[in-house]
Amino acid sequence: ETLQIPDVEDEFTELIVGISLMVDDFREIIQELQSAEDNLQQRYEAIQLTNRSSNRFHNLSLDQIDQGINEAMQEVALFVGANRSSLFSISDDLITLTNTHEWCASPDDSQIEMLQGIPFETFGAHANTLKKHEIISISTIDDYPPEASAEKEWVEQHGFRSLLFVPLLLEGKLLGAVGLYGAVGDEISWSDINVNLLQLIGDIIVVTLNRRKVEQSNTRLGRILEDSLNEIYIFD
Repeated sequence: ETLQIPDVEDEFTELIVGISLMVDDFREIIQELQSAEDNLQQRYEAIQLTNRSSNRFHNLSLDQIDQGINEAMQEVALFVGANRSSLFSISDDLITLTNTHEWCASPDDSQIEMLQGIPFETFGAHANTLKKHEIISISTIDDYPPEASAEKEWVEQHGFRSLLFVPLLLEGKLLGAVGLYGAVGDEISWSDINVNLLQLIGDIIVVTLNRRKVEQSNTRLGRILEDSLNEIYIFD
């Protein structure tokens, strides 16, 4: 409660003012401690989520990887309060882009069917940002940089959504991007915890998809060698 300072000064007025200022200082300290505690708790939960995802992917068979990715994207979206999460694959020549995985809070929000093999340049300034291996972080409509004026104009007409995307890299090569969207009209302040979490999940996904690619390649190579040996035995 706030201390009431008497309208008429007396011998207690200075004491009450001093106590009031002290109480305000304590309130501020308590708020700062509470904020720090909340931040630490959120960081701990983000670490736990990352560990769960890492362990899950480590134990997945090749045919379970796609479902694992969808589950991880759902967990991240729910953790940060996003309404949609999307994983995009970019062609080796950086010409086309495909939405390979998606989670939506509402099925009506799905975009995956419309985002198959479209020109990467369709994303304008965002495409250029990813090509530079940089993060796209838009919390409010004013966060759009001058070079993204076309994108800003579009969202002003069709509805603003906060968005956060991180590039997916393997040995310095851009493979794609994974991102989060807020609900239309809502503003999400993307914290460093959100960014770090999405980057870590993205790294886990890259490693997992590369493992699948290598194992599938080895399987095909094994079949080719087996077929070749069978042909040799036939001729013998």
